[in-house]
Amino acid sequence: MLHRSMEERILSLKVDSIELCKVAWGIRGNKVLEIFNGVDLLTLIEECYEGLHTESHLYLIGWLEDVLKERGVDIDVLKST
Repeated sequence: MLHRSMEERILSLKVDSIELCKVAWGIRGNKVLEIFNGVDLLTLIEECYEGLHTESHLYLIGWLEDVLKERGVDIDVLKST
């Protein structure tokens, strides 16, 4: 099987995430409990802001933040926890 570039994987994940987002979300306090492709969203967002992810990950994080905002999650509160 050919290896796809990071960008292709991120883009395919964005498309596939339509199905992933059907999974129930849970918010306890300010912590996001949802598991996205095996990764805790809050952890992923926190790692992004700590500079632990590449530009491609930043694209994914931006999209994840949009999803969270659409679901009524206050991103600024998440960042400050």
